[in-house]
Amino acid sequence: MKTRKLLVSILMLVSILLSACAPATMSVPTAVVPAADPTAAQVPGNADAIAGTWSGTATGGDSNFQITTTIAKSCAIGSVCGPFDIPAIPCSGEWTLMGISGTTYQMQAGSLKGKCAGDEGSSSDSLQLLDDGTLLYKCMGGCGEEQGILQRVIVEAPNPQLVEHAIPTSASEPGGIVAGPDGAVWFVETAVNKIARISSDGIITEYPVPTAHAIDRDQGFLAMGPDGALWFNEDRVNQIGRITVAGEITEFALPDEFKPTREEDSPIRAIVTGPDGALWVTSSSLNAVVKLTMDGKIALQYTLPQPHSGPVGMVVGPDGALWFVEKSANQIGRMTLDGKLSEYALPDKSSSALRITVGPDKSMWFTMIGANKIGRISTDGKITTFDAAGMGPVGITSGSDGALWITGYYSNEIGRMTTDGKLTKLQIPTEVSVPYHIAAGPDGNIWFTEQQGNQIGQIQLSAQDLTTFSPKAFDLPITFSYGPDWKIDSEVSSQLSFTYKDYDAYFSFVDPKTAKVAGPAAPYSVIPFPDDFVNWIQAHGLIQVVKTQSVLVGGLPGTQMDADATPACGEKTSWFLVGAGGWNCSFVDGHYRFIYLDDVNGQRLLIMTQGNISAQDFMLMTDAAQDVLDTVVFGNP
Repeated sequence: MKTRKLLVSILMLVSILLSACAPATMSVPTAVVPAADPTAAQVPGNADAIAGTWSGTATGGDSNFQITTTIAKSCAIGSVCGPFDIPAIPCSGEWTLMGISGTTYQMQAGSLKGKCAGDEGSSSDSLQLLDDGTLLYKCMGGCGEEQGILQRVIVEAPNPQLVEHAIPTSASEPGGIVAGPDGAVWFVETAVNKIARISSDGIITEYPVPTAHAIDRDQGFLAMGPDGALWFNEDRVNQIGRITVAGEITEFALPDEFKPTREEDSPIRAIVTGPDGALWVTSSSLNAVVKLTMDGKIALQYTLPQPHSGPVGMVVGPDGALWFVEKSANQIGRMTLDGKLSEYALPDKSSSALRITVGPDKSMWFTMIGANKIGRISTDGKITTFDAAGMGPVGITSGSDGALWITGYYSNEIGRMTTDGKLTKLQIPTEVSVPYHIAAGPDGNIWFTEQQGNQIGQIQLSAQDLTTFSPKAFDLPITFSYGPDWKIDSEVSSQLSFTYKDYDAYFSFVDPKTAKVAGPAAPYSVIPFPDDFVNWIQAHGLIQVVKTQSVLVGGLPGTQMDADATPACGEKTSWFLVGAGGWNCSFVDGHYRFIYLDDVNGQRLLIMTQGNISAQDFMLMTDAAQDVLDTVVFGNP
């Protein structure tokens, strides 16, 4: 039998395995369906009788090949029953149920990939449920004649922490995924040119991209922008897209310099919001790290010294620099916003590093699919690697549980790695789902895309006693989640305050419109809250600002300032007044963090952390406060 036709048959079976999601109606080629048996009492309307996972060996001509397939429940005639894959060829695709005669189910393979791509409609396959409970597979037509017996595979019950959500559009091949500013998770459907949103309870909404065929298959990435919208790459048409949480899409043409001159290059491979509040991207076609204007123009371009270094994943480090992966150069890069570059060679040759994130330990962690390892690089450039044997790691993110979470592209697993390198794994219930990208959601859970399973996976971590809170008295509509270490200290219309553990410290949301403060110079008399708080506080005699950076809270831009109390605080007991309460300034060793948002749906917001505690404890508290801020969702006033 011809290899190509053999691949087609295998692909058909593997399609069933890959899609355990609800069937989606699609146009399918005509196939010859055997006439219904008039003696049959009732012809079933779906393939429930053969739903499940099957595996066995088929024979065709001089060839034997292993087939594993999964049939989805409730698969009706004319619907896709599920994906299939034959890695040895390689060949993959989807099965469509064409007809049912007694216990025989006529199938047609489609969406073929690999060496069998383009062979749709050349053969007809059937699956017959035999009396002994096995499944007889047959292929007739262009494949010659093949057949084999498949046994039902008993699949272990899925881990109760892992839930899968079916994507409405079939064969969408979801790619990049990120937490949105609206409490939902957003992702790219690369094969069908859509951006989608999934709520915390699993409801998916899809938004078609206006420019047809704009997103490159398997290569769609997105990120939170500095403007509270989500930005995504449209590599096939040399554009960058922007989508609001309401689903409004705007597209911007990229300069011609982004257009690749080599097949292996692409305009954009990662998008981040920099500490300067601007969009930054990696571009393999430019071999550069690029700062973009908000209409897609080049503001700054820093070309990398090694040609064709292949910059891909990128993240903003805790040191305010951009850390990125140079896949082809086999190194990690660090770049300051003014273009000062440091590069660190990876110890494993051809490691094929891909994605990078900031870990719970404030080091950068990255995946190496070629080396089957996870890497860690500290801010001083020290690299440590940890084995992830057989996984083929691609995506990586930090979880609310203080661990790293990794997608096993080859192993159909999700890995959890502690900061000392201990690895545990969760098997994904859907076979050959091909987990791809991964992100920590606003709900404290881990979310990932299943490229071939056509699903969004959710690992539920929020069973850690997170409380979701929407204050009633505080004037600004806001919702967020916090853990058991936080306790509400007070809530009034102008202020909402929390304490952390047993620290002498507070974390507060303040409505500035009724607040009063001590003036910036002696005698520090009480004045109204200033219009320009950011500049005002930096010139204040009681507080010394030591670090300033741009941040996002609930998807909205703000300015974060770390500060220390000065000796001038002395015995000043009320330098910041809100309602009947005030902020004490009587300690010399006090620490502050201010986050000021100038426009939250037309209102201002000051988020303050103040503590009469050690610098180390204050850092722990601000890290915990950041976990709370990562869950913030603002409502409309």
